[in-house]
Amino acid sequence: MIVDPPLTLVGRKAGFRELVKLSQLAFPSATASIVVMKATSDRRGQEVYGALRAITKALRIYKADKETAVGALPIFMRLQDREALEETWRVVGEVYKDIPTPSLAGIIVVRDFLGQTEPDVAKLDVEKFIDSRFTDRLKREQGK
Repeated sequence: MIVDPPLTLVGRKAGFRELVKLSQLAFPSATASIVVMKATSDRRGQEVYGALRAITKALRIYKADKETAVGALPIFMRLQDREALEETWRVVGEVYKDIPTPSLAGIIVVRDFLGQTEPDVAKLDVEKFIDSRFTDRLKREQGK
């Protein structure tokens, strides 16, 4: 079974063992993908870029300042258990990239899964949906 934090901690406490960490397998995932309508990104590109820049800054703070991140998590998770909050901080910090860049392989996994029951989805050329101009700009500005 694949579980997300803080259930990873609950499972370990219940005696389950962690067999593998998906973050260490380079398993293709669409987790870091942000979806925006093409018309919106074309018409309001500055706003889309600003939102992505803010998300990137938040990720940087989240990863670099554990106390700030763990202090903010209860607001969103409605959870007060310090150990569970730290587990969440650790796992999420391992999974998310510094700049949330779309993963073609991860999006293909989602398309193929949905395509099993939706034939029209299986035919989609996902490369046509990926617009990396905003993440490319962030990478250039951050020297990455």
